[in-house]
Amino acid sequence: MTFDQETHDRLRFERNPLKVVVAQVRFPTSYLLGDPGVQGRIQAEFLERFPEALPPVQEIMVALTQRGPEQIQTKQGPARFADPTKRTIVSIGPAMASLETTFYEGWERFREQIADVLDVVARHGSPTGMTRFGLRYVDEIAIDEMVSISDWSRALSDSVLGDANSLARDPRTIRTQQRVTIPIGEDVVNAVHGYVRNLEPGGQPASTYVIDADIFTEAAGPWDIESTLDRADRYHRWMTNVFVRSLTHDGIELMGGTER
Repeated sequence: MTFDQETHDRLRFERNPLKVVVAQVRFPTSYLLGDPGVQGRIQAEFLERFPEALPPVQEIMVALTQRGPEQIQTKQGPARFADPTKRTIVSIGPAMASLETTFYEGWERFREQIADVLDVVARHGSPTGMTRFGLRYVDEIAIDEMVSISDWSRALSDSVLGDANSLARDPRTIRTQQRVTIPIGEDVVNAVHGYVRNLEPGGQPASTYVIDADIFTEAAGPWDIESTLDRADRYHRWMTNVFVRSLTHDGIELMGGTER
């Protein structure tokens, strides 16, 4: 059975490895969303939920030739609004909107926030359709007992680490990385995962295993919030499957995992 057909229990971890979650939508350019007046109205609407207006990040593009850089263009980034802790940020520009958090309170809450952002974009920008929608989860797993790549076989399945006799499982290994791309109809699953050995501030050896999963579609379609949320639900289920199937029973126990 392939991972997208599986059903795994949703887990809550005492030692939560989830570092960042991002949802992003792209759409044909709506110049309304670049208008300062419209951005001001969006800021006023977000005042209770995302009261902190952050400076836009400027994008600098340089054209390189044999004579060196010939053209430098500065592009204004999207308007950005954050919650009081600045751990959840909404970005809205003429052709994209995103929701990013380092304080994940569960799928139901994050889904509500996605719906909120899509609704605001629809009412203030009147986009004509969608050209991309994606969901990304980045997990950084750190367990005190895990230092060498060999140690991780207790917490992670062979489907992630590879065969026990593979070169990547050499106990002297200090870094691994594997990239997997799986098309599923209109959807694409990109997963990058790997092991990194490092030193803690006191000089003690330690290691981290990162699982970075990005699921998206670039199939153009109408602006339909309900169908987009249905797609987001499917992506979230697949994210759960990707992560949980990567763990052993011992790994779940070591991280303090329990069913939600």
